[in-house]
This record gives sequence, C-alpha cells and structure tokens, in this order.
Amino acid sequence: MTYTWSGFSGTGLVAELALGYNGIGGANIFLAWTRVPNQVGSGGSVSATFKLAGSPTTSHQYLGHGNLFAIAKKYPSGLTAVTNASAASEYLAAQACGPDATVS
Repeated sequence: MTYTWSGFSGTGLVAELALGYNGIGGANIFLAWTRVPNQVGSGGSVSATFKLAGSPTTSHQYLGHGNLFAIAKKYPSGLTAVTNASAASEYLAAQACGPDATVS
C-alpha cells in the first residue's frame, strides 16, 4: 500500500502505514503497521507491502490506513498526530486470511 500526502507543515515527521480490518461494531482493528521517520509535511509518500499468513480465520473486510505524526515527547508514544493528515482506503471485499502479519 502507499500513503501520499501534501500541504502540511513540519519536518522530521513520521509517516505510518497500517493494515487493519472492520471489526465488531464497526471499529477498525489494526494487525500490523510500519513507521517511516524523517518525512516533510509539504509532500511525500511511503509504501509498504503487508502479507497475511497462517490458517485462515473468520472473513474480514481489510483496509489500509496512513497518517503523519510529529515528535512529541510529552506523550507516552512519543508522537502526536498531524491534524487532518489521516487517510484510509475503502474496505476490500470480505476475505478469510491468516492472522500472522508481516511487513516489507
């Protein structure tokens, strides 16, 4: 998947890509993610390949999610989301996949 952005301010940002699925009650459950540091808010893109393996489980509708974060040491995660930088793909058609996720 690829997350592309433009029009934000800041340097030294962290771009995040995540793979998830639509869970019970409509909440998104994320299985795997990767973060790419040293991005600029004015524009860019990052890509990653997510692979699901293992015995197939219940069928899910999967989605991709991207976001930009600024370094914020006052928060436990060390990051704070850049306002309005979040983007999510459409849900894919439901499919049964194994729950073991890897990122490359």
